[in-house]
Amino acid sequence: MKKNLLVCLLIFISGSSWAQSTFLRKNMDYYFQIERIDILSGVISDTLHTALNGMMRKDVVPYLENYLKQHEETLNNVERDEIAKIISKSGEFAENGDGAIESDYSLFNTFYQKQPDLLHYKSDLVTFVLNPVIHYQQTVESGNIKQNLFYNAKGIEARGLLGKRVGFYTYLPITKNVALYIIKTIYVPIRLFPESLIIKILKSQNPDLHKIIYMQ
Repeated sequence: MKKNLLVCLLIFISGSSWAQSTFLRKNMDYYFQIERIDILSGVISDTLHTALNGMMRKDVVPYLENYLKQHEETLNNVERDEIAKIISKSGEFAENGDGAIESDYSLFNTFYQKQPDLLHYKSDLVTFVLNPVIHYQQTVESGNIKQNLFYNAKGIEARGLLGKRVGFYTYLPITKNVALYIIKTIYVPIRLFPESLIIKILKSQNPDLHKIIYMQ
């Protein structure tokens, strides 16, 4: 098991950007929760600046842990649980070095030993986390109700911490979607797309279906 995790770790390191820490994914639900907490605190933080995107995990986790301590008597159980879940998704930066919430129902004593993570490996030198990406969304567009719009992403997300000093993160889904009318008629014909993480648009036999590869 350890050998397989080491192989996966080396693969993802080769394709990731090295940095002191890694950033939270933008536009996720917890992003707005962190901003709300920052506003409710009424204090300008010396370490966390939510107006600067993106926010670094090593800044967010200590900030939230400190917020929990300072507002222990005023927070209700729901608020405590929500903050704990945000910390759990970047638990390697917690004060104790492992802030990920333990799972009561792991699979084969290997998968989902931690609540937010499919695979979670931690040693004194390395933390490695691997999760699947499964995202499906369907809707209709005003003025174009004859066509269903959908977003379908499948892939992997990996992150880790080496020696408590160097963090890495890889988000690699393959995405299929039927885009908004304005995107299909204006952006796609000139080979542009309003997404900062798209690196390539692949041609499809169906002109309304565009296969897109994201990478961060």
